[in-house]
Amino acid sequence: MARILFLFLFISMFAGAAEYTAPFSPWKASLAFPPAGSAFDMKHLNNYDIDSNGFVTIRDGRFYTKGGRLRFCGQNLAFNAMFPPHALAEQMAEHLARQGVNALRVVSIDNISGTPGYNIWGKYAATQEQFDPDQMEKLDYFFWQLKQRGIYLCFDLHFNRVYPDTPKYSWKTLWPKGTYCKGIDNFIPELIDLQKKFTTDFFAHVNPYTKLAYRDDPQFALIEINNENAFYREMISSRKLPELPEVFSSILKNRWNDFLLKKYASFPALAASWGNDRASGAHAAIDGIMPLTKDNKWQAEITDPSKGVITFADDVIDLTLATQEKKGFFNVLKTGLAFEKGKAYTLTVTLKAKKGAVFSVNAMRMGPPWGYIGLVAKIKVDSSEMKPYKAGFVATVDTKTAEPNYGRITIRDFEGSDRFVISSVTVEEGAYAVDALGAATAFGSIALPDTGNLTSYPAAAQKDFMEFIHALEKDYWVTMRDHAKNAAGIRAPVTGTQIDYTFADMAEVYDYVDFHAYWQHPAFPGGGWDGKNYYVGNTSMLPPSDGNTLMKMMPYRVKGKPFVVSEYDHPFANDYAGESAPFMALMQNLHDLDGVFFFCFLSTLDNLNSIGYFSYFNNFIKSHTMPFTAYLIRGGTVPPFANEVSLGMTHDALLGASVLNPGSPNIYYRTLPLAAFTGGRFSLALGAAPAEVSAAAQSLSTVPDKRLVWTQVSNNVKDNYLSFNDRNAKLYAGWTTAENRYRLGNVTLSDVTSLNGYFLFTVFSKDGSVGGRGTHIVTLASKNRYSGLDYLNYDTKTPVGTGGDSHGIKMTTKNTASAQTEYIEGVTGEISLTLDAGVTAAAVTAIANGGGRLEIPARRDGQTVSFTADPKYGTLVYIIEAH
Repeated sequence: MARILFLFLFISMFAGAAEYTAPFSPWKASLAFPPAGSAFDMKHLNNYDIDSNGFVTIRDGRFYTKGGRLRFCGQNLAFNAMFPPHALAEQMAEHLARQGVNALRVVSIDNISGTPGYNIWGKYAATQEQFDPDQMEKLDYFFWQLKQRGIYLCFDLHFNRVYPDTPKYSWKTLWPKGTYCKGIDNFIPELIDLQKKFTTDFFAHVNPYTKLAYRDDPQFALIEINNENAFYREMISSRKLPELPEVFSSILKNRWNDFLLKKYASFPALAASWGNDRASGAHAAIDGIMPLTKDNKWQAEITDPSKGVITFADDVIDLTLATQEKKGFFNVLKTGLAFEKGKAYTLTVTLKAKKGAVFSVNAMRMGPPWGYIGLVAKIKVDSSEMKPYKAGFVATVDTKTAEPNYGRITIRDFEGSDRFVISSVTVEEGAYAVDALGAATAFGSIALPDTGNLTSYPAAAQKDFMEFIHALEKDYWVTMRDHAKNAAGIRAPVTGTQIDYTFADMAEVYDYVDFHAYWQHPAFPGGGWDGKNYYVGNTSMLPPSDGNTLMKMMPYRVKGKPFVVSEYDHPFANDYAGESAPFMALMQNLHDLDGVFFFCFLSTLDNLNSIGYFSYFNNFIKSHTMPFTAYLIRGGTVPPFANEVSLGMTHDALLGASVLNPGSPNIYYRTLPLAAFTGGRFSLALGAAPAEVSAAAQSLSTVPDKRLVWTQVSNNVKDNYLSFNDRNAKLYAGWTTAENRYRLGNVTLSDVTSLNGYFLFTVFSKDGSVGGRGTHIVTLASKNRYSGLDYLNYDTKTPVGTGGDSHGIKMTTKNTASAQTEYIEGVTGEISLTLDAGVTAAAVTAIANGGGRLEIPARRDGQTVSFTADPKYGTLVYIIEAH
């Protein structure tokens, strides 16, 4: 999943426009909320001294300090939000502690922004010759304030720094497509030297408030070398390698030839390994591919009809693309194909387009679990005439017997021409392979492979190239890790980058594993981060979806390594964003993970009253569940799943997957079923023999954990729900039913009314079990809205109301004002709690906007206390004090 996270693009809005009326109530974001000492204040979780507990260490695949096991419930902070004035630094640190946050991820302070105060370079930004003392002073004070409140730091050594030019290279001139030099800073020596210098200089800095150098301060808990940046993802799966300027690609070519020389010693041995199997054996065409008609199961998918048209006529498929944009909006596919696992095939597409245009082809499953089955190639058009273009592959999945006729061929990603005309498509049994050696006759002259069509290379050449990429990356991560720990003196655990950006067995180099995930990340059809042309999928995570971000994380948890999600969010604008923190808290707790950092608390101080795509501070529909989230992640009182299973993945299987899966090399990607989330803990056993996914699913589901029920029974969103019922914490998310009564052990919710029927309900006790003596926090929520914005269906540009069924649309917004008021929907519901024997009294209050207490009428019937959640109270948070 591509997540280049510019934080400064906020959506301005509000005041002056018509306000929302009941059941909506205004809610003003405030750093004074939660109120100090209130029931909603979770600061007690941070009652420990970082210096006394010492550095974070790793034992048995978990984080520890002298104080015991450490789980992180964190937030991200970026840009000038990392450099607040002293008074604001104190308020921000206090607010985060009261939310139960015990870690802050520091990102983007290395950026080179034209806005003063946005980075540590300050007045030295042009040359990056040193850090600005004024900026460092603010950073030091803020870190000190956080430390005094038990808040650790997760630090990125490179996030979005644009490297300064050197006497040899001007990076922006040579590689304008390489944002932040991603990919190339994994292998170019000058860039690696700049990273080393930054690391050494930063961690040698002494904080005058703590009297400690950063390298000696145990507040620095986790270190990441390079955010969302690995050669594999940037150069191979993003297909940028062929576009590298010669001055950079020559470095790679030399290393490639050195690698092959070291492996084979002689050129004849290399030639014998790769072979000359451009064609192998007789080719037999598969019946049914032609003619190119809809009657013959050829289909056209158009994601944006305004970008062009596809016509079927006279056995020809004709694509006419809009001239202003020539990519990514069209798929032409043939379904119902039977492939045999292990058999070689040749795909031939006869096509006409402008010389230099490109298109992609792949072979896939037709449905869940989606995935490539041997072919994924990007082909360059080398003639303006009608011409055949070939791609070869070996099927990795049997779609003929195990999954009858479950395969498909797709032609897509048309780019660089106003028109593509396809006159013929054939699929033949029989091998086709690119001549990988080309004109080379000796080491030193072997060209880098065409990574866009790597599946058409001989199998040995494919494996050698991926082994080379693996070795190239490993050398970089080891070099930077060793520099950080030795030369820079960092004592905190170190990771490289997000594990799905690289090879999963790079985890063997790292101290811990990191992952990023977003549910319905903003899309920008026009490119860039254009706030006037964007949308967010307005969907809940509850229905069946192979794109469910929680389940997509599962294949990347590596056995024996702590697992951290350092970025996670359900971005604005999404009516179901309230699922973000509590759903992740369930994942974190039940799967016994080691940390999650929500993205993003704040990224600018310029307007604290702005809502951004990733806001938590100004999005109460998300942040109201942070106490529940902190309790679940950090409390240690809700047991994780008892069942655990590990699936093996060998190095060879990993290299094979890296050729086929441009998104991430992992053989279990998109294949784990819902049981892998609800039935038990999952981990990846590196080096062990791969297992059948169905066997893993069976082992997870044979011992189900009855506390968690997630029914993905229907594509009708309203048929699905999630229920979690533990003695110490409870959650229900779904749509109102005919019975409209929801039981979670000794807690009952009934008679729920929300505008579209959707609601999210959480309960936990700060002092023990739900129903026992102590403070219980109850939340009931649905959606929010912001004044000053028009909410629109992106496709139709029609208004989206607050009620009705807008699930599944592409949500976008349009500015109509310039100041903020958030409105939260008040959900009505009858809430009953059966108290334990011996609990004699219970009072119900609410946390009001501004932090005050509202007395809520309560009813008592024996050991059951009941009250009505009502929009008139203007809140989402209710408190039951049981004595």
